[in-house]
Amino acid sequence: MGTAVMTNRLEMSSLADSALKAAAGFWFVVTLIGQWIFVFYIASYYGTSAARGGFAAWNKLLPHGWVPGATVGNIALSAHLL
Repeated sequence: MGTAVMTNRLEMSSLADSALKAAAGFWFVVTLIGQWIFVFYIASYYGTSAARGGFAAWNKLLPHGWVPGATVGNIALSAHLL
């Protein structure tokens, strides 16, 4: 009489395992590239205008982004962009 043994790990075929690893690696690379493009965009637009002292330029893309006299809100926005 045979004995059934139950394991906690699901065994995948090598083709399915390879496909899953390749898809996950591809997703990671595409996501990483997208994040770096976003970082470049934020740094180039908001960083350069902040370095020049032109915080009001932020309002072109962010309605009510930089509000003169709203210190707490302006600090929060700056910290978020940083």
